[in-house]
Amino acid sequence: MDSNWLTKGVSADGFDWHGPVDPNTRKAIVDLEQNFKKIWYLERAVEASRSVGRVLFPNGKNFATCFLVAPKLILTNNHVFSTPEDTAGVRIQFNYREQYNGDLADPDEYQCDPTTFITDKTLDFTLVGLTQQARPAYLQLRHGDSPVRGNHTAIIQHPSGSPLQVAMRDNSLVYDDANMIEYLTNTDYGSSGAPVFNDNWNVIALHSQRVKDPNSDIWYRNRGTKIEAILRIIGKGVDQLIPH
Repeated sequence: MDSNWLTKGVSADGFDWHGPVDPNTRKAIVDLEQNFKKIWYLERAVEASRSVGRVLFPNGKNFATCFLVAPKLILTNNHVFSTPEDTAGVRIQFNYREQYNGDLADPDEYQCDPTTFITDKTLDFTLVGLTQQARPAYLQLRHGDSPVRGNHTAIIQHPSGSPLQVAMRDNSLVYDDANMIEYLTNTDYGSSGAPVFNDNWNVIALHSQRVKDPNSDIWYRNRGTKIEAILRIIGKGVDQLIPH
């Protein structure tokens, strides 16, 4: 046993350095809290992914993302469904994902029931019913976790209508106020309506849109509506729709 190696992570004899001596390549011992994750983190990610669906419009060219918030209720953006008529012919697909061998799993499809339709343009959200109860579990909105600046965020999404993907690296929550958050997590067209998660895999926001750098024409942040703000706006009138 080499106790020095076991306790300090280095051989007593040491090893030769390879490659350039660049300050950005020198540090391999990282912040344990931010970079090491217990294995349940991955288990929770897979569990949460089952609640995320692809919104497929009849033309086969327009896509978005949504997620279950009750057995027969999905949440997405107002710019996805602005009116009940926008849901006509739309297919909601859960389990639209690529398997490890490259094959696509069989999606689980549903249709919208616009007799349940609650929307708000300012906060860019829409709640819409499904014609039947979905098989996947829904995501709890009332969990007590609030967004925290500097913490990581992850987004499970259908970028460009592709099979289910997750963005969970090189990201941070950089701004928040009463209604919205801004974050550096990657998205693409088709990611509208995706759930934004904290490190406990509790959904803290509804992904909405990109935000421009005020000093240039490049996009450099993403923006989402806080779940807390959505619950505050819809009020107690839909308590029977969204479980506690």
